[in-house]
Amino acid sequence: MAGSSPQLIDKAARILSGLGVQVLTDAAIAAATEDGFRLKDGRLVEGGVFVWAGGLKAPELVADSGLPVGHNGRVKVTGSCAC
Repeated sequence: MAGSSPQLIDKAARILSGLGVQVLTDAAIAAATEDGFRLKDGRLVEGGVFVWAGGLKAPELVADSGLPVGHNGRVKVTGSCAC
């Protein structure tokens, strides 16, 4: 959400939190483990499914995966699946 207005960021965070999504900001990932992600501050964010929404362009591995892609090589998704 970087680059958006503070009001928009706050509104999106409230909506996502209301849906049960844990929203972390300014939390750089140091490593991915079998148990989750280790943040640079040492915290472990545990879980089995993560949605990464950072970055500006999809890696070539994703863009060249054969999945339907849109802007900047990102995989097109709907609310429930890749499509």
